[in-house]
Amino acid sequence: MFTSSDHHAPTDRTDQISPTDRIGLADRTGRTDRIGQNDRTVSTGTPRDAAAGFSTVRVETVHEKGSGTFNEDALLTQHPLFAVFDGASSLSGQLHAGHSGAWWAANLARATFETCSHAGLSLRETALLANTAIGSRMERMGVDAENPLNRWSASMAAFRITGNTLEYVQTGDSLIMCITDDSFFLPAPYVHHDKETLCRWKELSEAGEQNVRQSLYEQICSVRTKMNRTYGVLNGEVQAADFLQYGHVPLAGIRQIVAFTDGLHLPTAHPEQGADFSTAAGILRTRGLRKLHEQIRTIECTDADCRLYPRFKQHDDIAAIAVHLA
Repeated sequence: MFTSSDHHAPTDRTDQISPTDRIGLADRTGRTDRIGQNDRTVSTGTPRDAAAGFSTVRVETVHEKGSGTFNEDALLTQHPLFAVFDGASSLSGQLHAGHSGAWWAANLARATFETCSHAGLSLRETALLANTAIGSRMERMGVDAENPLNRWSASMAAFRITGNTLEYVQTGDSLIMCITDDSFFLPAPYVHHDKETLCRWKELSEAGEQNVRQSLYEQICSVRTKMNRTYGVLNGEVQAADFLQYGHVPLAGIRQIVAFTDGLHLPTAHPEQGADFSTAAGILRTRGLRKLHEQIRTIECTDADCRLYPRFKQHDDIAAIAVHLA
């Protein structure tokens, strides 16, 4: 049985998506993760036939729009496949058929994983198809992709449970966390490509700079030009293949698997210290995904100007899935 709390905003239009692209974006009766339908979804449930080989499975999801116009994160729960996608728009701010490039990138990737989930492909092969889909759609919409600042992109994290094994693929700052009874680990290491920018954000905030984001525009552009050069994303470039982190993990001892976009990272006042996911892992282990989500939003509400906890907006979009195994 699913329980959910939904806050509806104007529905994203999908009437200009081709029939191929619309696969995976269409409404599915009874599902709570409909793209373009719900701006906020928090749900828990026990799916049928998920994670064969385990006695029980419980799934928690959060899919919530942040401070922006669109929810540019996407979420897929297609048992035994689970995935999250975090779109990043071109810095031009241009809309395409009424949506940002970030929305397109995340939802094209999601649609690819949904339609290919039973095609006998590895998750790495599916991620490469998603990358191609993003590049093809940019070309069809006349995006000048020669300039990296114009490219749409998405980070993503996907995993599939087969018997006693976890298959995963990841790129960018969307992550997978495996939680045991007393510890946790990330199958694919975290690459914090915005660390330098956020450290500089902190310095400018402490110095009293009024418009920190504008002051850091050139720095933000510099980081964006390093896509698939120093960090990975799906953005249509062939180099994206070099940054896909793919593998298999035995499920022995794992109690919970969580895939999440960076909106689920706990805000920190000290970006210079690097990422520490131990607090988040503890909350997930003892209190669940919903409590972590609530704590993040509570912290963000105390710092609307993003000065105490350096970040790009007050509330980032969130897509997260927690699968409990027993």
